[in-house]
Amino acid sequence: DGNSKMDQNDLWGFVSKNDAVTTFFHGAGGHFVTKDENDLPVFTFGSDRDYSVTEQILNMALDDQNFFNQHTYGTDVITDQMYTQMFMEGHGLFFWLRLDDIEFMRSSETDFGVLPTPKYDEAQENYYSTVSIHTTGLLSVPVTTSDPARTGMILEALSAESKNTVQPAYYDVCMTSKFTRDTESGEMLNIIMAHRTYDLGCVFSFGDFANQYQEMAMKKNRDIASLVAKNESKVQSAIDKVVAKFQDIGN
Repeated sequence: DGNSKMDQNDLWGFVSKNDAVTTFFHGAGGHFVTKDENDLPVFTFGSDRDYSVTEQILNMALDDQNFFNQHTYGTDVITDQMYTQMFMEGHGLFFWLRLDDIEFMRSSETDFGVLPTPKYDEAQENYYSTVSIHTTGLLSVPVTTSDPARTGMILEALSAESKNTVQPAYYDVCMTSKFTRDTESGEMLNIIMAHRTYDLGCVFSFGDFANQYQEMAMKKNRDIASLVAKNESKVQSAIDKVVAKFQDIGN
């Protein structure tokens, strides 16, 4: 806009947040924590492929002439509303968002379509899309519950009814038809939903590694090897503690 610096008033190749670093890693088929032959979680980040994927993600995310990261500016400076408004007003070619943000795009005069997170390469069989820990809703049952079996049965019944009624109404009717503007976007949403990805490293935040990985772009840090070396033992120690607690419950 003529003020000699890139900001929310300029045109960007990618309008995004820190979250994109993690979602692109998952989109490439990566996981921080997987399960071993005994069905127990284990920290598995660190393959040559993981490093290659991370390097390419950071090359993209640290390009401050093309990649707008809201978190770099601070959410108090560039609010979520302003961040979304940037794309709605045509300031970005690509826009990273959560699915519920599509609803807010209905009022945009800028035409748009939906795409899944890209694959790592053509050899990758499926597209993978992250289930965000930041917006996923969960229910907790307090220890003071007098009849946990009854509570569990009620929660299961409500969840099943939600899947059978609310989800189709929201996804099949609203998301794939009312909120999007073309049939191709509906097809893309089906691909996204079919290959949703949960990463135990994010869900349990073992050793805070997933969070630190996600913040690498904001902190302009490319040294993933040092991050792994610094946190590997912490992550495994946190995993061991959680596993022990679950085993105690089972006994």
